[in-house]
Amino acid sequence: MKTYEYKVIEFMDKNGCIDVKELTNVLNSFGLQGWHVVSSYTNELGKNAISYKGFGTNSTVDQNIIILEREIEVDQETLENIKRADEKKKNEEIQKKEKQQSDNDETVMFLLSWKKQIWLIFENFKIYI
Repeated sequence: MKTYEYKVIEFMDKNGCIDVKELTNVLNSFGLQGWHVVSSYTNELGKNAISYKGFGTNSTVDQNIIILEREIEVDQETLENIKRADEKKKNEEIQKKEKQQSDNDETVMFLLSWKKQIWLIFENFKIYI
């Protein structure tokens, strides 16, 4: 079975643009290690604006994210350990969701019981809202 590992690299703008030569060198370096790009995207972090007496500059600062992938060899024992760990994590997430639902149910029941008690108090004193 094919197994992959992933790496996420961040490349920040410098002075509003990317140093293409530096990015090329970084990607070629990873390529020599067996990595290839599977996805990339850009987050706009903000804008820089400098102005003085009507003259200025305006540039956007971006965070460039590049996701790399490469195939790796994994023995059967390690693969089984990974599967067990994933299954354990899934079970923990299910238990956490069930506990949250239980806590929510308890809160709703508590609020409903208080609503009923308040209604009984109003009913006993013949107070109508």
